[in-house]
Amino acid sequence: MKRVIAYYQTFRPLQQDIEKYVTDIFISSIHFGDDNIHLNDNSPYDEIFDDMWDQCKSISSFVKMGLMVGGAGGAYEKLFSNFAINYPLLIELFKKKPWITMVNFDVEETCSIDKLMFLLKLFNRDLPYVSISFAPVAFAMTSSSAIGMGGFKYGDLYKRCFLYGISVDFFIQCYGGNQNMTIIEQIYNTWGFKKIIIGCLWDEFDSQFTSNIIKKYSNINGVFIWEYGTVSDDWAPEASKAVGNS
Repeated sequence: MKRVIAYYQTFRPLQQDIEKYVTDIFISSIHFGDDNIHLNDNSPYDEIFDDMWDQCKSISSFVKMGLMVGGAGGAYEKLFSNFAINYPLLIELFKKKPWITMVNFDVEETCSIDKLMFLLKLFNRDLPYVSISFAPVAFAMTSSSAIGMGGFKYGDLYKRCFLYGISVDFFIQCYGGNQNMTIIEQIYNTWGFKKIIIGCLWDEFDSQFTSNIIKKYSNINGVFIWEYGTVSDDWAPEASKAVGNS
């Protein structure tokens, strides 16, 4: 079965039968202050999120749940500037919600590989049951020398993770004009040895394009959408059908 992944930031109620079509949901997005953690603009423990947490927990036996950290709002400069305070807050959030078993690090600000490896080694030690992924933009994955928004090469990050026995996946942001066969071919030629996920924005999903790349490239293990709160309920069954799951 291929993965159909929804990033979930606009917390409208999940459709009733979502578990029939979506395999993974990433609740988005975690950021940090000087000495605090927040989900978008509020504490993750704020009562405004109670219904969302309850609904996600209720289907977590059927749909894998994760947290996204970072993105356009940043996270890593604040995380590392007060790591002794902020890192335990991240770990505490996972431990309080043990049904969340994935993390997605979206690095869209300058951040060194050394700092990321420091984070990954601790995270993998403290939460070994949580699977780790990154969300590089498309141009960062089109060649072994490409540099991403964080200022590092994902090939270098992958090699270092491999040396330390840390498994990482890549969910590639093929947004805008990057959702085309030329870009996908370049990504495949660079990362053909590893299963990857290809993603698009909510208004860019094309079921035929999705079906074509899934059939042509065996290492594409699924697709994702940014983000669930802004798509119609038709997206989930269409995506599931496009990847061959239903």
